Amino acid sequence: MEESDAIKIAKGKKSPPDQLKGLLGISDEVDLLLAKHPNATAEMLDDICMRQSFDEKICSAALAHPNISPEQLLNVGYQYPLAMFRNPSLPSIMQSRKNFLGEFSGEAFEESFKKEIPLFVIDWLLSHGKAEYQVIFISAPKRTPEILEKFRSSKYSKVVATLLDKDANTYLAWATDLGLDTAAIAQLSAAEIRSNIDAWVGLLVGKKPETPKGAGASMERSASLPKDLGNALTSIEDMYFKGGRVPVGESPNFTTNSLDCWKTPLRQTRHLANWS
Repeated sequence: MEESDAIKIAKGKKSPPDQLKGLLGISDEVDLLLAKHPNATAEMLDDICMRQSFDEKICSAALAHPNISPEQLLNVGYQYPLAMFRNPSLPSIMQSRKNFLGEFSGEAFEESFKKEIPLFVIDWLLSHGKAEYQVIFISAPKRTPEILEKFRSSKYSKVVATLLDKDANTYLAWATDLGLDTAAIAQLSAAEIRSNIDAWVGLLVGKKPETPKGAGASMERSASLPKDLGNALTSIEDMYFKGGRVPVGESPNFTTNSLDCWKTPLRQTRHLANWS
């Protein structure tokens, strides 16, 4: 059959599968049309992927086709994961085959998490993805606050620590959970927010920052905590801040003015601790 005739048939939306099958392999252009054809069967798409696995355009079209088999997605999807993520049948495949994406690996699969990916893949990433995959995803630029907020519940401390470094809103939320009245510092720059919270956490766990004369005693009285709570905060600091946070005594923004946002929450924290 002439290529021109094959192209005409492949472009016909009503061309039946039996007729389309006879066009396989005539040319790359015909294969691309077949990979996108609504009547392409799983068998045809398997054939295209096997022969055209190194052609990103053709193979990606086949991987995004809803009729492709899950087995073929496993065979080739790791090479072009972003195309696979576009497949409208992938969510249902993931529901029927638990942790389907967990069977994938490789450089291209990891790199895909630097890109924009569908929400259902993000949800899988949070619930089942490896720590390194989550770190790659949240470290990429242009992640919305709503998406980053999802990963605050990650089971991996490495992911949460990375998120604390990347996202000032997460840092504020974490400090709020510890009892800091973050409204007092929410309008500061990200660097100033981090510096003030670092100093505040250091104060809670018993570090002695260098402060202007007379301020240290007031702060020390406000930071009196039960031993168990102090130990818990020390553990939290070790988990999230070791090796990455600025030592409290070296904080360039540790000033007398910053004490105003500490005193009330510190007293509140002590008050709450007395109820335990």
